[in-house]
Amino acid sequence: MILGRFDEYLHSIFVEIINNYSQGKANKYEMHYLAGGLYKVLINWMDNGLEESDEEMAKIICLILNK
Repeated sequence: MILGRFDEYLHSIFVEIINNYSQGKANKYEMHYLAGGLYKVLINWMDNGLEESDEEMAKIICLILNK
């Protein structure tokens, strides 16, 4: 249920970025791929007691996405 809402949230944020970045059927899979990865990172962060700050997590996620 949480992942479903997260998908909807990401879709509303990334619809313009993804549509400009990739065309065709691949873009919907790309959004789900990103949603799943970000979801797992956030769940892991919470499971570990939110040890890193919000700013640290933003930097970590940006590093991951830029690979």
